[in-house]
Amino acid sequence: MRDGPVPAEGIAPLTPVPGEAHIWVVRAPWPGQEPPPAVVGELDQRERERAASFVRSGDRMLYLAAHLALRRVLALCLGVAPAEVRFGRAPCPRCSAPHGRPVVRDASAPPHFSLSHSRGVALVAVAAVPVGVDVQGVPSPEAVELCVPHLHPAEQQDLAELPPGDRPFGFARLWTRKEAYLKGLGSGLGRGLAADYLGDRDDDPGRPAGWLVHDLPGDAGHAAAVALRTQDDHRGTLRVVPVGCLYAEDATALVAGAEPVGALTLSARRTRDTRTRHLPVRHKPASDARTRGTDNVMPGAAPSSESSGPEILHRLAELTALKEQIRGGPDPKATERQHAKGKLTARERVELLLDKGSFTEVEALRRHRATGFGLETKRPHTDGVITGWGTVEGRTVFVYAHDFRIFGGALGEAHATKIHKIMDMAIAAGAPLVSLNDGAGARIQEGVSALAGYGGIFQRNTKASGVIPQLSVMLGPCAGGAAYSPALTDFVFMVRDTSQMFITGPDVVKAVTGEEITQNGLGGADTHGGLSGVAHFVHDDEETCLAEVRYLLSLLPSNNRELPPAVRGNDAVDLRGDALLDLVPADGNRSYDMRSVITELVDDGDFMEVHAAWATNLVCALARLDGQVVGIVANQPASMAGVLDIRASEKGARFVQFCDSFNIPLVTLVDVPGFLPGVDQEHEGIIRRGAKLLYAYCNATVPRVSVVLRKAYGGAYIVMDSRSIGADVALAWPTNEIAVMGAEGAAGVVFRREIAASEDPEAMRAQKIEEYQTELVHPYYAAERGLVDDVIDPRDTRAVLIRSLAMLCAKDAGLPHRKHGNPPQ
Repeated sequence: MRDGPVPAEGIAPLTPVPGEAHIWVVRAPWPGQEPPPAVVGELDQRERERAASFVRSGDRMLYLAAHLALRRVLALCLGVAPAEVRFGRAPCPRCSAPHGRPVVRDASAPPHFSLSHSRGVALVAVAAVPVGVDVQGVPSPEAVELCVPHLHPAEQQDLAELPPGDRPFGFARLWTRKEAYLKGLGSGLGRGLAADYLGDRDDDPGRPAGWLVHDLPGDAGHAAAVALRTQDDHRGTLRVVPVGCLYAEDATALVAGAEPVGALTLSARRTRDTRTRHLPVRHKPASDARTRGTDNVMPGAAPSSESSGPEILHRLAELTALKEQIRGGPDPKATERQHAKGKLTARERVELLLDKGSFTEVEALRRHRATGFGLETKRPHTDGVITGWGTVEGRTVFVYAHDFRIFGGALGEAHATKIHKIMDMAIAAGAPLVSLNDGAGARIQEGVSALAGYGGIFQRNTKASGVIPQLSVMLGPCAGGAAYSPALTDFVFMVRDTSQMFITGPDVVKAVTGEEITQNGLGGADTHGGLSGVAHFVHDDEETCLAEVRYLLSLLPSNNRELPPAVRGNDAVDLRGDALLDLVPADGNRSYDMRSVITELVDDGDFMEVHAAWATNLVCALARLDGQVVGIVANQPASMAGVLDIRASEKGARFVQFCDSFNIPLVTLVDVPGFLPGVDQEHEGIIRRGAKLLYAYCNATVPRVSVVLRKAYGGAYIVMDSRSIGADVALAWPTNEIAVMGAEGAAGVVFRREIAASEDPEAMRAQKIEEYQTELVHPYYAAERGLVDDVIDPRDTRAVLIRSLAMLCAKDAGLPHRKHGNPPQ
């Protein structure tokens, strides 16, 4: 390869040399500025339109440079002008099943290829036969099922080892590369080719990856794939790395079984230096060309001795047996006892939570180092907690699960360190964290070392708050300090009869206060779901509970820098809610169930209510509108007439803060007669605690749309996301009554003297109520003064909400710079 700087107009001329695999590293020649128009003219209209879509000039420059570089590499090897390299699609070369974007063309025609702005792949054979292939193209499941039989048996085995969700992508990598490579080389040589699979290890260019080609002439060398990638840490630089190779039988790198006969030179010019790697070349072994395990030799390593194979196989067998033992648990009887309590084991829970086959365990071999109290003779692997990551509907989720079969799931030093590590990994990866809790608190035998472990968990819970979703699933006891961690997370799930949470257990309560109470009565699922408000969701069994955890995760973004996943429902955007006219009585004194209204408005009538049994006078729920996740806050006239009280205010405030933290737009449905009056409410802090909801709304920067259905009185109207505290769109139904108070109460205050002096006070009262209603509480009063944006037909509410949220999708409403606010507590 030619050294020296890359000229500004593009790529320096290259001359392929038989027996060498070339890796081209191309520097973007226009740092900090747009490329010359003449150079951009080499691209087609589709590429130029895609480039223009980038907002940041740096992204646009890298995209253009990547496309131009790839076009010139292909054009050089084809002997055509760069502009003749064009986009396209191609079917399966064998059965014509459509695979999406993979591309193969012979040497007599320009190749078709696809390229994202961050990665493009081109194959360049030494025989000057180029092939373009996009490994990002994911075929349909039908195409995968149809064309898998075309793969080599070893390739099919590799594919079968992948999780089901990864198989389409894995198939695309295997199929498009092999078929593209073989057809490209075969067309250049004028005949078909056969190949054996070496493996898919392109993450490490120093190991064999790709296919061993039979009967390929020695002077043809082998083909090297070339990828262009943009790197954020190399501004203005396009790095090129090999992503897979086809090896000739007499030029196969790193295949064990024969003495080296020479050296195959891989030349690479980098942005700052030039290096040459020498890889030993070995003949094709007499055995199967697919080499794995001991057959793979790293660059510069000595050939394996005859005895090394049995030794490594023995160690692998030992490792396999050990991990099987760990996965099986400490004792079958312990598993039986767990099942007898109606509880699953920790591993069974993880399997139910995550996509099948996706779990990767971390520190399965970890053991505690404590001595004393007999612990030195009891050192089980995992130390009572299973940690790792997997996927839920294809998205990464981190998890830790206490294993009650080991030390009762009690937390020790090593146990805590494992949890700290997985929490740190979740924060760094920007992925949700789920804890499956079933433990007896701190491991008393380890003393304060165990207790300090909780501090590290609490600190990380707080650090992750508002950064990644944190879900706590209570599947057994959680006592003492351990109970504080779930309280610091975003959502708590509990299972009836088997899960309990409390700071001091029933025995301590009886000893101190004389009160007798059961564990479930003190801290069971229904207690925390309906009385304390600690639990957001309560279920009858673990299977249902974990299924609901998966569903909740499907509604949440992975972190605070992402939007929630959009999933289009079956309902049309403009679906009219005729049923709403019957569901909501025009008479403000009649009750109705707000959940029925929500069902009519959201996609497919499906929503997930939070705190369904606590503070029931306010409904908080997650749902979708036109596929977009929204948070719904609504007064519930069917419970306490929908008034706001202490519990409802705290419930709404935390939900609003959560939605704002994770970019979930807010929809507020208002039908509120005011704050609940009463001595208890005042003494328990309705002012301070009611202000929490006000603070949460005022602080929220996500899109906010409010709809007044009927009553909206006094301070409660203001708090329920009125226009005056920052609602982006304020709407009302024609049944609305937006006022300081109801007409009856207002007339009694404003016209008190006139009513008292009247000969017929009741008739005068009725007259003044009608007068006040006509003047100040009619449906269009607020709209006339700009306090609501529009009075809408209730049947159009869904369509108006969807249009409003679409308009607000790019909302940017920052807050003043501050360390953090000081909300009422």
